[in-house]
Amino acid sequence: MIVKRIWMDTLDEDFDPATDGVDVMVEMVNGEVWTAHFVTLAYLKQQMEMSVAVAVTEGILGRAGFVALETPHVIVERLNRESIEDVVEDLLTLGTFESVFDLVTDLPESSPVE
Repeated sequence: MIVKRIWMDTLDEDFDPATDGVDVMVEMVNGEVWTAHFVTLAYLKQQMEMSVAVAVTEGILGRAGFVALETPHVIVERLNRESIEDVVEDLLTLGTFESVFDLVTDLPESSPVE
């Protein structure tokens, strides 16, 4: 797999690379697009605190802080281009990229694979 480009989808104008999460898309030269959600430890902690706050408000839920991760998540110290590019390169080198990222678009049957 050869990377063509990597981009981050930050939906929030107040994006904080130390405490937020971001969707990362990776386009390969063969046209495939892969995605994963990158977050910081601070982001996960914030999500756990929110689950406890909801539990207290609702009164019917347990008060254990938790985060249920339904999509692939990559935990990094800081959300910046350099870190994300390094992680993508490392995952490809280790052969674990496809187990961490989700394939968003398949190749059309008539598309040549480079």
